[in-house]
Amino acid sequence: MIRFGEMFEDHMVLQCRKPVQIWGTCDAEQERITVRLHDVTGVDVVSSGIFQVTLPPMEPGGPYELQVSCCGEELVLQDVLIGEVWLAGGQSNMEMPLFAAEGAYEYLAGTRFRQLRLKTISRRSCSAEGTEYGFHFIPETSDPVPWKVADFESAAAFSAIGVVAGQYIQQELDVPVGIISCNYGATRIQPWVSMKTLKRSPVFAGDIERFQARREALGAEADSSWKAFQKSLQPLIRDRNTFMGRSLQDPLYYCTLDNALRWPPEYATGDQNEPGCLYRLMLARVFPYTLRGVLWYQGESSATHEDCYRYKAEMEALIDDWRCAFQDPSLAFVQAQLAPYDTSRRRDPCDWPAVRQAQAEVCHSRKDVYLTSLIGLGEERLIHPRYKIEAGVRMANTALANVYNRPAPEAPYADHIRRDGEWLEIRFRHGKGLRRTEEALQLECGADGVFSPATESEILENGLWVRTSEREVRYGWCGYPTEGLKNKDDLAAMPFTLKEKK
Repeated sequence: MIRFGEMFEDHMVLQCRKPVQIWGTCDAEQERITVRLHDVTGVDVVSSGIFQVTLPPMEPGGPYELQVSCCGEELVLQDVLIGEVWLAGGQSNMEMPLFAAEGAYEYLAGTRFRQLRLKTISRRSCSAEGTEYGFHFIPETSDPVPWKVADFESAAAFSAIGVVAGQYIQQELDVPVGIISCNYGATRIQPWVSMKTLKRSPVFAGDIERFQARREALGAEADSSWKAFQKSLQPLIRDRNTFMGRSLQDPLYYCTLDNALRWPPEYATGDQNEPGCLYRLMLARVFPYTLRGVLWYQGESSATHEDCYRYKAEMEALIDDWRCAFQDPSLAFVQAQLAPYDTSRRRDPCDWPAVRQAQAEVCHSRKDVYLTSLIGLGEERLIHPRYKIEAGVRMANTALANVYNRPAPEAPYADHIRRDGEWLEIRFRHGKGLRRTEEALQLECGADGVFSPATESEILENGLWVRTSEREVRYGWCGYPTEGLKNKDDLAAMPFTLKEKK
């Protein structure tokens, strides 16, 4: 009997212009197996019940049939497209469904989805057998979710950024696009990394042991609280359709149930931050499906003092880890820089500016990694800002400009500083038409962690000039930075810190 891997179903999208991996299982040991798609063919010999065929690069097109045959048995998938494939990963702001976004109903009613396909990797954080129940924006189970043709209903329940970015790329390139949603709210980097990397990379030293010790300290509550939580979610699953309908009318309806649930304590059974668990239970189901790249929105849960100052090294480890697993050393990563949010209300100390800076620095330390600014799209008291439609467009534009080499607007990013007498000149990428939009620039000067507001600054020749005797300048260095500087595309400058070289 032939069986495709979980990723291969009717309505899927396969990556164009790259060798494509097709895999599955077959009972015919050591027999020749053939895979056909349109006018290309690949073969393999079944070994230990597994086959994996590599098809040569193909041009965008479809719909086609994908056929696999062995020993007279044939399995056929219908409505297969060839185009661009992106994985939308991260934590809750990537997970946030379109129905919870500002203007979702109007967007859905006014959008003509043509060749956009959506695949959800169902959430699973516990390795126990059976269905796992979850809630974050929407009731859900760990049962497999098939590829879906994008329409009003399927798009409403899918990652808002994933839908919008995919639709925008599809329109701009005029090719089929597939988006794979693989995310989990309130997650750090550690659960998304392989155990091999967790054990070998110095940046994660002690993380596995600390987590296990904290779980053991919970004792019997670790398991009992998880079981009680699972039981409380089952009625929500039965009422899922009603929940969806009410959510489209009131995007914040999910908060009513979210606030009423009694969540298990940290480190309990099923805690999504167990090191390596989401890599093993979710991401491994995707490997090595051929992708163009990853849309990554994460960092809120890593802005703690335990993680934020090593975030750059953590992201570097994740990127290297995923590129190895996807068998693609140039796999593109488009990161969403943390949106503005007033962190002063957080119970635990956190440092969002440090994470934003780390996200920018990873773009220099790793090739094919890019950053999307979300300045102007935050909400002071909502950690899940509702402006996900514009966020999706911005991430798509970052991909179009850097991965596809298409003209697309990008936010100003400061990458150069030099002294000229009493002044420091700061130069920006994408700074054409740079202008001041308000007096409160959130611009500071200082050294060794001690800063004070800049007293004099000017914009000349698309650069920012600051009069100071100090050697370091930073901008927007707070949880909720404002839009003090904008370029010709009306995009606000990203926060930065730059230090003059001696």
